[in-house]
Amino acid sequence: MQYKAVCFDIDGTMGDTFPICIPLLRDTFSFYSGRKLKDNDVTCYFGINEDGIAMKLAGDKWQQASERYHQDYARALQEHNVQPFPGIRELIKALQEKGVLLLLITGKCERSCHITLDFWGLDSVFAAVSCGDTYKNNKDEHLRTLLQKYCLKAAEVCYIGDALSDFTACKATGVTCYSALWQPQALDRQELLELNSANCFDSVDKLAAFLLPKCVKY
Repeated sequence: MQYKAVCFDIDGTMGDTFPICIPLLRDTFSFYSGRKLKDNDVTCYFGINEDGIAMKLAGDKWQQASERYHQDYARALQEHNVQPFPGIRELIKALQEKGVLLLLITGKCERSCHITLDFWGLDSVFAAVSCGDTYKNNKDEHLRTLLQKYCLKAAEVCYIGDALSDFTACKATGVTCYSALWQPQALDRQELLELNSANCFDSVDKLAAFLLPKCVKY
């Protein structure tokens, strides 16, 4: 197989944002909902974007909750200096040098996605950035749209993501999913090791060594 395009996820794949976003989502939506939420009250909705999670948890105050979350998220990224995982920038650079088409599909909403990419200096790296939906996981739809837009066959694209839902979306579209298990909070680690064992990687460097020889110019 030869990949002309590589598609990235953000949270838990490009950077360890979970220690920032999960507590912030939990605490912000706890405040606006008036009830004490646990981490899994938030993570069970991962797949829809932050606005959608706010609607689920903060009710008619969801817009206030979402606005507060995004302000605090942008500040927390800077205060904690959350950067991409070691090796991610090098992998992106190596793919660029090969002329590979770089794409991004995330469950994050546009605002939090671009807050993150802008802070990392990667906002202009990707040919297309596709963000999450308020009501449903839409990564499979985004994959189909990008295949059509860039006249690519499913076998010419791979997706790098950390979630079981990433694997499911790829399976539905025929795209190969490489599961990122290098982050401390690999929420779906066991399921991915069972379902996608041949394509699981516990370090960016191991993925890069495996992937780069399979990539060609778009």
